Amino acid sequence: MAFKKPINSLISDSKILVDTNIWLYLFGIQSSWEDPGYTDLLDKLIRLNVHLFVNSQIISEYINTTTRLAYKQYIKRHKLQAKKFQYKRKYRPTSDFNTNYEIAIESVKTEILELAQLTNANNQKTVNSIEQYNMLDFNDELIVNDALQNDLFIMTHDKDYLDYPEEIGIISL
Repeated sequence: MAFKKPINSLISDSKILVDTNIWLYLFGIQSSWEDPGYTDLLDKLIRLNVHLFVNSQIISEYINTTTRLAYKQYIKRHKLQAKKFQYKRKYRPTSDFNTNYEIAIESVKTEILELAQLTNANNQKTVNSIEQYNMLDFNDELIVNDALQNDLFIMTHDKDYLDYPEEIGIISL
């Protein structure tokens, strides 16, 4: 069963897979002002020489969430209705989308990948996740399996990870 790992019990050279919601608190354009303390935690981890990791699912979620949040702001700013102004058909062709997409990509390159390295992909574990899954969010399933395969803790603000049946260390505020 997943367990919450106390932050002060981390030691130098620990390895942590940082989940999407943490990166959004740290670098997301629309949500960074809501950071409950992950900026301070990240500073502590860097001082401890902890190794941070990210994977392709997390990067994809970060980019998609960033552009979806920009879409919601665009709708509010222009007093539009989401039913009539759909994300994919109407918003994605706009210059606002292009700007926010480029900002998200640049954030991944210059902020996230400057702090974290990519995990090694394990395609067999992905196939196993399709065959036998434990979580309702398939991306979360892949992230957990990546952490298990690479012997990583997961830093997340998502309590769903605590329900994962296999033993995995979760770091959260």
